[in-house]
Amino acid sequence: MKIRILTSREKLILWLVLIIFAAVIIFNFGISPVVAKVSRLNDDIEKKTLLLEKYARLIGKGGDIFSLYAQYKANLWIDDLPHEAIAALFKETKNSAAKFNLVLERLKPHPLEKKNNYKEVSLEIELSGDLSSLFGFVNHIENSTSLIKVSTLRLSSQSNSTSMLRCKVILSKIFF
Repeated sequence: MKIRILTSREKLILWLVLIIFAAVIIFNFGISPVVAKVSRLNDDIEKKTLLLEKYARLIGKGGDIFSLYAQYKANLWIDDLPHEAIAALFKETKNSAAKFNLVLERLKPHPLEKKNNYKEVSLEIELSGDLSSLFGFVNHIENSTSLIKVSTLRLSSQSNSTSMLRCKVILSKIFF
């Protein structure tokens, strides 16, 4: 078999084909992956920058969150002595009842209940007054910053008056 020598025109075409082939290989296996990697890195940098800005805003709000936590903790913290806890709950209940012109008729403290991570003090009280004052009292107690909750509420009418109601309430407060 005889190999013939290429003419100058054929050599030129051969070189052009080899150069184009080499350029396609270099582009597909060299340049394209590098460009894609740089694009992905830029997207990751942009996402991380947005996340960092979000965390910086949250850290800026941290002081407000800690001050709010300190306010709630100050209202909830009390020693292990149950009589002090009951006295604090009674004082707040008495002040709220006086604010709404209610008559505090009876008071019965319940024993201190120890839960998993907190202690709960309950207080059973009987009040008498008109309906709007009773509901104002309950709303005030439920929305106070000292986290008192109304566990039980029983309303009944007094026998001698139609506008006066008797209310039996069990209040609970959580202590840490």
